[in-house]
Amino acid sequence: MLSINIAPQGDLEKDIRFFELLKACGFTHVGIEFQKCPWLAEDKWPQKVQALRKAIQATGIGLSSAHLHHYPLDIGCSVKYEETEELIARSVQAALKIGAPAFTVHPRSSMDQNFSREVSAKQNKEDFFPILEQAQEHGAKLLFENMPVFPDFPERRYFSSKPEEFAEFIDSFHSTGVGVCWDVGHAHMLLNEDEFGHMKQLGTRIQLIELSNNWIRYDSHLLPSKGDVDWSAFAAAAKEMNYTGSLILDAKPAKVPEIAKAYYTHAYDCMKSIKERIDKA
Repeated sequence: MLSINIAPQGDLEKDIRFFELLKACGFTHVGIEFQKCPWLAEDKWPQKVQALRKAIQATGIGLSSAHLHHYPLDIGCSVKYEETEELIARSVQAALKIGAPAFTVHPRSSMDQNFSREVSAKQNKEDFFPILEQAQEHGAKLLFENMPVFPDFPERRYFSSKPEEFAEFIDSFHSTGVGVCWDVGHAHMLLNEDEFGHMKQLGTRIQLIELSNNWIRYDSHLLPSKGDVDWSAFAAAAKEMNYTGSLILDAKPAKVPEIAKAYYTHAYDCMKSIKERIDKA
């Protein structure tokens, strides 16, 4: 399926209009980015989630995933903030309420002194295992996303940016309910490394692929038609992996209402073109 990550407003009429617009542009499914929903911090957040659920039901739009709230990358995994933990818990409850089939999360990294692969893996398992249990009770999967390495700060290591450690971490759960959400934009930021070789190394662990583009230096979340990701090489790798899962666009939203339809139509056309490249590879 071809999907798109969005940040709904939790307003029944506005979300219905937006979902209908996306459907008119070609999209049949959406991913919900709770990280980008400021209303999750409001007292009336349960009512907002209910409005979102009704909008999904009213339009018949499908769900590909829900991106849970997360800590900023540079906040080490030993640090816990009460407000952030509450927002994470609320995003889990919201994802369950709307019936998301997969929960996408950002693994955290040890940042206290030097990067530690072992400490990062241990803390992530402790933090996310309770979420995995909740997801599995409702038939949903927990998908960890590969993190970038910023070219201007290559010494700043983030857990899951290396395929060997990522594969070992995913396998350590011994669960078919745990997998990888492969972020093409993040992988593209790995200088002098085989980004698509990394993707193939993770193989069947990858159960969802997020597409965006950039110019390597920044995680810009551009449409696929911008930036310099080699989409032919991506398609060849996906074909070699026999990848048949969803492709989900993870680009910036249209900022001007007057061009929204043209923007999302072009976004869908980009996604369709990439899917066709995979089929023909």
